[in-house]
Amino acid sequence: MRAALTLAIALTLVAAVPVALPEDDSSRFTYYTMPTMAAGPCDLASGPDGLMWGEDILSNNIFTINQKTGVVKEYPIPYTGDALPITNLPTGGPTENRGAFACAIRLGADGNMYAASGVRNQLVKINVQTKAMTILNPPGIGPAGNLEPFNDLWTLKTGMLFTQTTGNVITYYDYTSGKFTNYNVPTPVAGPLGMYVASDGWAYFTEFFANKIGRFNQSNGEIQEFPVIDPLGAGPAVIRAETPGLIWFTALVGGSMGSFNMQTHEIKIYPNNIPLSLPSEDTVSPDGRVWFSTIAHSSINYVQPATGAIVNIEQPINLLPVPVNLPVGLEVAVNYRSGYIWFTDALYNRVGAYKL
Repeated sequence: MRAALTLAIALTLVAAVPVALPEDDSSRFTYYTMPTMAAGPCDLASGPDGLMWGEDILSNNIFTINQKTGVVKEYPIPYTGDALPITNLPTGGPTENRGAFACAIRLGADGNMYAASGVRNQLVKINVQTKAMTILNPPGIGPAGNLEPFNDLWTLKTGMLFTQTTGNVITYYDYTSGKFTNYNVPTPVAGPLGMYVASDGWAYFTEFFANKIGRFNQSNGEIQEFPVIDPLGAGPAVIRAETPGLIWFTALVGGSMGSFNMQTHEIKIYPNNIPLSLPSEDTVSPDGRVWFSTIAHSSINYVQPATGAIVNIEQPINLLPVPVNLPVGLEVAVNYRSGYIWFTDALYNRVGAYKL
């Protein structure tokens, strides 16, 4: 009897020990499909209400995901007319549904969510509780702004910073006064794209066409620029990750990740293991791993900052493994929240969550 009891206790203790799943285990992945067909979920941001927020690039919707219930809700972005006297390409539906191709959403320090509106040249302010949207019109910067007015945004304590990519300016929106202020990027046709306010107080941004990392001092308007040397071409895109002393950016053209040392200004490039993967966005998990998405490869990926080693985790949808990796899911966004790496799967019209 005693032997049987001892065996039972031993088996119970063994069963209680958690077993680590392989990183590529399909049970780690959960998916949330958009209610609107071909909505194209593109960007993600954690909301203060415990929901995951996002923006569709094709349907012009803001959406929320409740991880506890699995419920996905969509909220159409109001159409208030073109900010510039240029007719945007319609999508075949009513005027309100004409293509905007927006892909940027972030939480503001004032408690509201803010999103881009693509070729509409507007900033969307969203009340988190009511979901009511206010459409804001940045000052005109000429016809070039209508191509893609801004691709990323990040909050300061007093206002929102965003990049007007084809206009070659950084714009500041003051939460209290509602005033917009433009700051010209020194390099012509630099293509300011990603935006991130780091712990050192500088606002860092990428210059996609100029292959540079810029940083902006909002107190005096100073802009400094640092060249990114990458034999593969770089094309720095998004900055949304920081580890001690470093900010991290995706190099879309070069198929790489990059780090920028905030003290020494040294830039390092870490080529992805998968060629032509088109790294898009990045985020950091509490253990210090820098995660990034890849538009042309159906995987989520991370860099170990201490070694520079990159790990690629294939999604369970893959029919053909590396290096081709089909079908492509168009993973654009990646965002850490509550023990999960969240990402968008635009081609499959869904958002994924990978459990760490």
